[in-house]
Amino acid sequence: MASRPTIREVVGVAEFRALWIAHAQSRLGDQLARVAIAVLVFDRTESAAVTALTYALSFLPSLVSAPLLTGLADRFPRRTVMVVTDLSRAGLVTAMAIPGLPVAVLAALLIVVVGLQPLYSAARNAILPTVLEGDRYVVGVGLANATDSIVQVAGFAAGGALVGLTGSHVALALNASSGLPRRDCKRSKVSVSPLPERWQA
Repeated sequence: MASRPTIREVVGVAEFRALWIAHAQSRLGDQLARVAIAVLVFDRTESAAVTALTYALSFLPSLVSAPLLTGLADRFPRRTVMVVTDLSRAGLVTAMAIPGLPVAVLAALLIVVVGLQPLYSAARNAILPTVLEGDRYVVGVGLANATDSIVQVAGFAAGGALVGLTGSHVALALNASSGLPRRDCKRSKVSVSPLPERWQA
């Protein structure tokens, strides 16, 4: 009986490794942005209620956008979807780093940034079965899910430390710049995946 693939074997697949690292960075960036915006809103308004509302808004958009956007991941090459989504999110976070933006504008930008996440996730999830086959796929999904949980918790601590050291605007700018390595990683390591058959001419 064949032995179960190890985590080392799965991580050794270059395409999966690129997707795994990029997704972890993306989740970490989301948590950092939530912390930075919450601190920024509280500094501006000194209102715990407004801060809590802004923070809550960072979780709701994906529930609405998921059924609306995930279908787009099947209409275009998946790598293209991930790169364009990352670039769009990086541009929005860069705008959030501009000093003096009204709180309402910051909240709106945060909603769009988080709302685009399901599109990225849908494209990544569609690529995974073509990158990992059989038991390797099972191990890869398990590793990705475990990493996702760890990063979301660690992201709050890292976000708080970074915002405390640099301030909210600098932290957001650093978060936006982190999207460039993710884009380059996916472009260099992840092969161009064809369109699903139902969208091909």
